[in-house]
Amino acid sequence: MGRDAKWRGTALRWLRLLEHVERLRFGLCVIAGSFVYALISIEVLVIRESAPTHPVRSDVLISVFLTDLFLGAVVLTLIGLAMHAILGWRRRGEVAIEATNEDRLVDS
Repeated sequence: MGRDAKWRGTALRWLRLLEHVERLRFGLCVIAGSFVYALISIEVLVIRESAPTHPVRSDVLISVFLTDLFLGAVVLTLIGLAMHAILGWRRRGEVAIEATNEDRLVDS
């Protein structure tokens, strides 16, 4: 009995660690994705709007970059939260089905 409890405790610690790694990975993906989105929008701005006679000012580039960085982070965070919620609902449904199936096995 003591061994089982020890293994369960170890498994729970590993699961908590994996949850933290998952959150960290999500945060890094949001940061990287918003950075790439901002760089692409800057590139589009420079290619479309700049002409040899009217170059884009650096303060405009910086404000567009920071705005797109923020918007990209917000959009990717919302998408990630929606995916997390959908997967959480699915996981809870699977756990409920498994519990119901186990109850049926015990009853028979």
